[in-house]
Order: sequence, then C-alpha cells, then structure tokens
Amino acid sequence: AFNEWYRTTTITNSVFSENNSTEGGAIFFEQLGDIILAANNFSKNLADSGGAAIHISNSKSSALLKISDCEFLENSSPSYGGAIYLTAIGNSIINKSKFNKNFGYFGGGAIFLFSSASNFEINETVFIENNSTSAGGAIYLISYANSTFIRSNFSKNFAVFGASMY
Repeated sequence: AFNEWYRTTTITNSVFSENNSTEGGAIFFEQLGDIILAANNFSKNLADSGGAAIHISNSKSSALLKISDCEFLENSSPSYGGAIYLTAIGNSIINKSKFNKNFGYFGGGAIFLFSSASNFEINETVFIENNSTSAGGAIYLISYANSTFIRSNFSKNFAVFGASMY
C-alpha cells in the first residue's frame, strides 16, 4: 500500500503476481498525487473489495493517473474492478496496455471507475475475454468524466449488461 500524501509515485518494469488483499490485491493507493505506471505486469492478483491489481481512492482532484505499456492478466475480484478500481481520482490515461481474462463479479471485469474526474482516456489498448456476472465485462463507468476511447480493441468480453462497456 502507498499513502504518500499527494506526492508523485512512479513504478516501472515490475511484476505483481499472485498477491491477495481486501482492497488492491497488488497495489493500494490512497491520497496520492500523480501516479505513473509503465511497463508493469499484473497477473493472478485477488482483492475482496475491488481492484485486484490496482485500487486507487481519494487522490487530489488534479492528480494524473498514467498507465502505459502494462499488462493485466487473470486478476479477479468478487466485487467491482477485476484489474483496476478507481474512485475519487483526477485525470486518468491508459496507453498501449492489455487487459486479458480479468473478472469483476458485480461490474468492470477489467476496470471500474467511480469518479467525477475531468478526463478518462484510453488509447490503443486491448480488452480481451474480461468478464462480469453483472455489468461492464471490460469497463464499468459511473462517472461525470469526459471519456475518450481511441484505437482500442474490445473482443470476447462478457457481461449481462454491456459486454464491453456499461
């Protein structure tokens, strides 16, 4: 867990595998400034309450979350956000990443976003075989954010409501 009181945190070229926690199976961020994740691998992490790979909450409203060239494989939560759970965060950008076979029981097999963020942007990112038993097989958005998706691929995702996005 990281609690750096609004400082910038950068993690690169790291592997997070088979971790288990109540929130944020691999990483739990709270009250952070900018968060930069590049060329990381998150696989087979578990979290009871959301975000098996990454759980981020209560960051400052101007904070930037930037995820680039990361892979999220077979992360699972019996709640929301199989790979990533975001709440109360500023701008979020996900570039050239892969989400494959992640599972969020209630919603957001890959990503769950509950925020009034300024911008949520996904560029050249692949979502394959992510699942939810409810809504948003790949992505579940409860947000007032401006959401933008550019050159991204959604394939073979599953949910009762919104196989790719809800």
